[in-house]
Amino acid sequence: MPRAVPLDFPAIADGVVRNNVGVDWIEVRVRARPVDGHVELVPTGQRVPLEGSGPEREGWHRFTVLGVAPTGGEIALHWLGAAATPGAEPEAAETDEARGGADPAGAR
Repeated sequence: MPRAVPLDFPAIADGVVRNNVGVDWIEVRVRARPVDGHVELVPTGQRVPLEGSGPEREGWHRFTVLGVAPTGGEIALHWLGAAATPGAEPEAAETDEARGGADPAGAR
């Protein structure tokens, strides 16, 4: 079974930009749990600061990654809500159509 690899969000954004593609935001769906003002990504054990409110318990959640825009900044996660388990049909609120294609973190 493959091991989970820690996510390097700045490197992901840099790689996308180097391929001449803009990065407005990065959204992740991951199994996570709240830990002292941070979010722990369960597969890797990474702890990332949480901006704003967050999940109350472990489960599948959606987050926007903050701090990867050209202006940079410290990496943090902004909680978008609970997520469907991978392989399941997405909840109505998870679809691009339901979001209206808008930046889920408010164009940060």
